[in-house]
Amino acid sequence: PGDHLVQRGSMARRHRGLAVAVAVTCAVSWMGAGPGVAQEATTAEAEGVVAVIGDSLVVQARDQLPHRVWARNGRELAGSPKLVRRIARIAEVRVLVIAVGSVDVANHISRAEMRDRIDRVIAEVASVPCVLFVDVKVAGVSPWYNGDWERDASRWNEALAASGEPVANWNGVAQQHDDYFLGDGIHFTDVGTTAYADFLSAQVSTHCP
Repeated sequence: PGDHLVQRGSMARRHRGLAVAVAVTCAVSWMGAGPGVAQEATTAEAEGVVAVIGDSLVVQARDQLPHRVWARNGRELAGSPKLVRRIARIAEVRVLVIAVGSVDVANHISRAEMRDRIDRVIAEVASVPCVLFVDVKVAGVSPWYNGDWERDASRWNEALAASGEPVANWNGVAQQHDDYFLGDGIHFTDVGTTAYADFLSAQVSTHCP
């Protein structure tokens, strides 16, 4: 939601201090292209059995993941059905991790639209033996992204839980570790980057053995 967050730029000016400077910096890396954006893997490169689709959080953790990764700053689930369809057609992919949702939450979408976005993606991955969603952090995220973040993030996680697909509870881990996050409350410190990568790999082993 690049245009949406640009429009909210005036709101950010109301904040003061280092935390806001960090949040604005992270918003740029989250929502827009630039140095450090993970390159899209090609079909020919996807030789592993585990594929991960993600936004800027996965971009941060990409180098520590032993899986094939499709990660891009600003990715939201609404724009992902074609991508997941392409990945689902790769015969070697037996597990698909979908770590996308924070950008959707930032868009102030309705509960019904959340369910629709999730259902559309699920319809594209029926051929994948194990699909694992990752939920989003609820509390402690800067209101710069969405003034109703806790409400909307909770609704998103509830929609994931109701989907019938396995869900990795990143929110439960995140709420116990302030040291994992920068001042915006969602992007990672070095410790958090490693923890997130380890979490994704562990959840694959748990839900998709």
